[in-house]
Amino acid sequence: MGRVSLAFVCTVCSFKSLNAIKPIVQESQERSLAMLLLAAHPASQPLRRTVQSDSSRSSSPQMIERGSVVRIMRPESYWFKDVGTVAAVSKGDDRYPVTVRFEKCNFAGITTNNYAMDELIEVAKPKGKAKGKAKAKAKAKSP
Repeated sequence: MGRVSLAFVCTVCSFKSLNAIKPIVQESQERSLAMLLLAAHPASQPLRRTVQSDSSRSSSPQMIERGSVVRIMRPESYWFKDVGTVAAVSKGDDRYPVTVRFEKCNFAGITTNNYAMDELIEVAKPKGKAKGKAKAKAKAKSP
């Protein structure tokens, strides 16, 4: 009889403790819902970190041309703070329009990668084209 009464008392106590836990669980659920609604509210938008749109990336005032020497400022890149030469710059609305070629290859044997304009710092301008001088010399040599 003592064991049965002990089991009955334990059962009753466990149900009482569950009833005591319900308000805590309900309160945490209400708090979670309140935080979710607050995060989705338009007034809280300035508190969030704003992400640059693709249009603001492509209209960067900095002009990087083909042949420029640039320093990479993307922290997760293999070539972070290394210098490379711009191989191509696309004119479209690409997220990473600049293709940079490096002398050092990465662990996969690749020597090129694409970057956004704001991830590059121009170190040196491209060398001037000597087409005009070469044509003038060719004309002077021909009889």
